[in-house]
Amino acid sequence: MELRELPNKTLTAIHELRNDVGMLSFDEPCAEKFGERRGTLRRRGIEVGPMDLMIAAAALVHDLTLVTHNTGAVRKPPDLSVSRPSPSGHTGIRKRQS
Repeated sequence: MELRELPNKTLTAIHELRNDVGMLSFDEPCAEKFGERRGTLRRRGIEVGPMDLMIAAAALVHDLTLVTHNTGAVRKPPDLSVSRPSPSGHTGIRKRQS
């Protein structure tokens, strides 16, 4: 494969993934939750990467479970539901189980 073909293959894979999963917008409620959490964590001396915190904020706002292989790296707020992926290996955010 030539180097110039890589972006097209990557974009194709992204479009295929978007067809298989739902997409959440990072909207104003997510941004507000992000800011609240970031301030709380900083006051406690805890640094969390902005992308991880954005994902956590979206999960909290939409009452979803964050699914990740890296559960140890997630500094989990008490109201954030986090679980390991299924054997199929899918990660992301999914609806909470009742």
